[in-house]
Amino acid sequence: MTVTLPLFCTPVFLLDLEEFPKEDIIKFIHKEKKKDPKGLVLSNHGGWHSNTHLQSSHNPIEKTVSKGLKKLFTGPEFVQDGKQPLIKNLWAMINNKEDINQWHEHAGSIFAGVLWINVPDEYGKLEFRNPHAYNHHEGIESYNNTLKQNINVWGSYFVHPVEARLCVFPSFLLHRVHSHQSKKERISVSFNIIFN
Repeated sequence: MTVTLPLFCTPVFLLDLEEFPKEDIIKFIHKEKKKDPKGLVLSNHGGWHSNTHLQSSHNPIEKTVSKGLKKLFTGPEFVQDGKQPLIKNLWAMINNKEDINQWHEHAGSIFAGVLWINVPDEYGKLEFRNPHAYNHHEGIESYNNTLKQNINVWGSYFVHPVEARLCVFPSFLLHRVHSHQSKKERISVSFNIIFN
């Protein structure tokens, strides 16, 4: 008998939010953009990146993300009793046609995440790079697709944005956003999480 043990997995959590004040969030983000039209340039090439401290004020983004994280991390199956997720940083992104976010990670936190607010057709998808891809490239490339699917091991993995979906992943996981091809805005909110 052959047994395959998928050891040392990298968990990525997806949660579709039931309460999602999309219009309020978009209005808040555009208001922030009016205050600082230039924004920051970090992993973004093009697009607009807000300041990274939107968690500091009680606003529709902070409320929505906090509520989603509480739902995601409630219960002993996720974290030890008494541990609560705390948003260390929170920011908004607006990508227009051909804007991207280059490969990056989120140092200084335990988890990072994104909440997709507005996702038009021809959106830029999120790509994660396997943290073992460099050391194990030959092995990964030699596996057939059945094994790759059974143990979920790929050189990289794509997550397609869905409005009102929260995606939370370990902060060390290298990721990027592909070129957005729509004329409509792709709006998202990203954040870093620690635990108390």
